[in-house]
Amino acid sequence: MGVTEQLSLLVRLYRRKVPTSGRKLMGSLEFANRTAVVTGGASGIGAATAQQLGELGASVAIFDLNEAAAAQRAADLRSNGSDFTAYALDVSDDQALAAAIAQVAVRTGTVDLLVSCAACFISAGRDATRSDWDRVLSVNGRATTQIEVVA
Repeated sequence: MGVTEQLSLLVRLYRRKVPTSGRKLMGSLEFANRTAVVTGGASGIGAATAQQLGELGASVAIFDLNEAAAAQRAADLRSNGSDFTAYALDVSDDQALAAAIAQVAVRTGTVDLLVSCAACFISAGRDATRSDWDRVLSVNGRATTQIEVVA
Protein backbone atom coordinates (compact mmCIF):
# COMPACT_ATOMS: atom_id res chain seq x y z
CA MET A 1 0.00 0.00 0.00
CA GLY A 2 1.45 3.37 -1.04
CA VAL A 3 1.57 6.56 1.00
CA THR A 4 -1.44 8.10 -0.73
CA GLU A 5 -3.51 4.98 -0.13
CA GLN A 6 -2.47 4.92 3.55
CA LEU A 7 -3.49 8.56 3.99
CA SER A 8 -6.80 7.92 2.25
CA LEU A 9 -7.45 5.00 4.59
CA LEU A 10 -6.65 7.15 7.62
CA VAL A 11 -9.06 9.86 6.48
CA ARG A 12 -11.79 7.28 5.82
CA LEU A 13 -11.30 5.90 9.32
CA TYR A 14 -11.59 9.39 10.79
CA ARG A 15 -14.73 10.10 8.82
CA ARG A 16 -16.36 6.83 9.80
CA LYS A 17 -16.50 7.63 13.51
CA VAL A 18 -15.76 4.05 14.39
CA PRO A 19 -17.44 3.16 17.72
CA THR A 20 -15.34 1.38 20.34
CA SER A 21 -16.91 0.34 23.66
CA GLY A 22 -19.74 2.79 23.15
CA ARG A 23 -17.35 5.71 22.51
CA LYS A 24 -16.24 7.22 19.25
CA LEU A 25 -12.67 6.25 18.49
CA MET A 26 -12.16 9.05 16.01
CA GLY A 27 -14.22 12.15 15.26
CA SER A 28 -14.80 13.50 11.79
CA LEU A 29 -12.20 15.83 10.41
CA GLU A 30 -13.25 18.98 8.61
CA PHE A 31 -10.66 20.65 6.42
CA ALA A 32 -12.75 23.05 4.29
CA ASN A 33 -11.83 26.66 5.04
CA ARG A 34 -8.81 25.51 7.06
CA THR A 35 -5.17 26.32 6.45
CA ALA A 36 -2.49 23.64 6.69
CA VAL A 37 1.27 24.03 6.64
CA VAL A 38 3.18 20.96 5.45
CA THR A 39 6.96 21.01 5.88
CA GLY A 40 8.81 18.85 3.40
CA GLY A 41 5.74 19.11 1.19
CA ALA A 42 7.50 18.96 -2.17
CA SER A 43 8.13 15.21 -2.12
CA GLY A 44 7.47 11.91 -0.39
CA ILE A 45 5.08 11.70 2.54
CA GLY A 46 4.89 15.50 2.75
CA ALA A 47 3.71 15.77 -0.85
CA ALA A 48 1.14 13.00 -0.39
CA THR A 49 -0.12 14.65 2.80
CA ALA A 50 -0.38 18.05 1.11
CA GLN A 51 -2.31 16.51 -1.78
CA GLN A 52 -4.73 14.70 0.54
CA LEU A 53 -5.36 17.84 2.62
CA GLY A 54 -6.02 19.82 -0.55
CA GLU A 55 -8.44 17.20 -1.81
CA LEU A 56 -10.26 17.48 1.52
CA GLY A 57 -10.67 21.22 1.02
CA ALA A 58 -7.78 22.73 2.98
CA SER A 59 -5.69 25.63 1.78
CA VAL A 60 -2.15 24.21 1.90
CA ALA A 61 1.18 25.98 2.35
CA ILE A 62 4.05 23.78 1.17
CA PHE A 63 7.32 24.51 3.00
CA ASP A 64 10.40 22.96 1.43
CA LEU A 65 14.12 23.61 1.07
CA ASN A 66 13.93 22.81 -2.66
CA GLU A 67 12.33 25.94 -4.13
CA ALA A 68 11.84 24.54 -7.64
CA ALA A 69 10.31 21.28 -6.39
CA ALA A 70 7.98 23.11 -3.98
CA ALA A 71 6.81 25.51 -6.71
CA GLN A 72 6.28 22.64 -9.16
CA ARG A 73 4.37 20.55 -6.61
CA ALA A 74 2.13 23.50 -5.70
CA ALA A 75 1.48 24.23 -9.38
CA ASP A 76 0.65 20.57 -10.10
CA LEU A 77 -1.77 20.42 -7.17
CA ARG A 78 -3.39 23.78 -8.02
CA SER A 79 -4.29 22.37 -11.42
CA ASN A 80 -6.82 20.18 -9.54
CA GLY A 81 -8.57 23.30 -8.26
CA SER A 82 -7.12 23.31 -4.76
CA ASP A 83 -5.36 26.23 -3.04
CA PHE A 84 -1.62 25.50 -2.74
CA THR A 85 1.21 27.95 -2.14
CA ALA A 86 4.92 27.14 -2.07
CA TYR A 87 7.40 28.65 0.37
CA ALA A 88 11.10 27.94 -0.06
CA LEU A 89 12.88 27.84 3.28
CA ASP A 90 15.12 25.89 5.58
CA VAL A 91 12.91 24.81 8.48
CA SER A 92 15.93 24.79 10.79
CA ASP A 93 16.27 28.58 10.30
CA ASP A 94 14.08 29.99 13.08
CA GLN A 95 13.76 33.44 11.50
CA ALA A 96 12.86 32.09 8.06
CA LEU A 97 10.35 29.72 9.63
CA ALA A 98 8.70 32.49 11.66
CA ALA A 99 8.57 34.76 8.60
CA ALA A 100 6.98 32.05 6.44
CA ILE A 101 4.37 31.22 9.10
CA ALA A 102 3.58 34.95 9.35
CA GLN A 103 3.17 35.16 5.56
CA VAL A 104 0.77 32.23 5.59
CA ALA A 105 -1.23 33.79 8.44
CA VAL A 106 -1.44 37.14 6.63
CA ARG A 107 -2.50 35.42 3.39
CA THR A 108 -5.13 33.10 4.92
CA GLY A 109 -5.96 34.65 8.28
CA THR A 110 -4.75 31.72 10.39
CA VAL A 111 -2.80 28.49 10.50
CA ASP A 112 -5.05 25.64 11.63
CA LEU A 113 -2.89 22.57 11.06
CA LEU A 114 0.84 21.85 11.12
CA VAL A 115 2.31 18.73 9.53
CA SER A 116 6.06 18.22 9.94
CA CYS A 117 7.41 16.00 7.19
CA ALA A 118 10.72 17.78 6.52
CA ALA A 119 13.66 15.53 7.30
CA CYS A 120 17.28 15.00 6.49
CA PHE A 121 19.47 11.95 6.84
CA ILE A 122 23.16 11.15 7.13
CA SER A 123 24.56 9.14 4.27
CA ALA A 124 28.20 9.46 5.36
CA GLY A 125 27.93 6.53 7.80
CA ARG A 126 30.96 6.33 10.05
CA ASP A 127 32.47 9.35 8.31
CA ALA A 128 29.65 11.64 9.48
CA THR A 129 30.89 14.82 11.10
CA ARG A 130 29.53 16.71 14.06
CA SER A 131 28.16 19.23 11.54
CA ASP A 132 26.27 16.43 9.78
CA TRP A 133 24.70 15.36 13.08
CA ASP A 134 23.90 18.96 14.06
CA ARG A 135 22.02 19.37 10.77
CA VAL A 136 20.02 16.16 11.29
CA LEU A 137 19.09 17.08 14.85
CA SER A 138 18.20 20.62 13.83
CA VAL A 139 15.85 19.61 11.02
CA ASN A 140 14.43 16.36 12.39
CA GLY A 141 14.18 17.42 16.02
CA ARG A 142 14.28 21.09 16.87
CA ALA A 143 12.50 22.39 13.75
CA THR A 144 9.59 20.06 14.40
CA THR A 145 8.92 21.72 17.74
CA GLN A 146 9.97 25.22 16.67
CA ILE A 147 7.22 25.40 14.05
CA GLU A 148 4.67 24.89 16.83
CA VAL A 149 6.24 27.71 18.83
CA VAL A 150 6.14 30.25 15.99
CA ALA A 151 2.70 29.25 14.75
